Amino acid sequence: YLRVQRYQQSGEVFDRLLAKYPNDFNFVYLKGYLARTVGLYDEATTAFERAAKISPNNADVSANLGFIAIQRGDMVKAE
Repeated sequence: YLRVQRYQQSGEVFDRLLAKYPNDFNFVYLKGYLARTVGLYDEATTAFERAAKISPNNADVSANLGFIAIQRGDMVKAE
């Protein structure tokens, strides 16, 4: 669903998967990516911060948190 831009269906799938596998990095990360893609920055930040706890040194998570900070105009967090 995510690849074909069916974001609502993607979100529903990720919610079901996260209910079963709450600490799966890929599901948490993709939930954040989906939220970021549709501009839900608070939800995306929550997911990416959770992903960072699961995989603390993941560059993709850091890059996405930085992207969100830039979109919000928070250049200090963007660094």
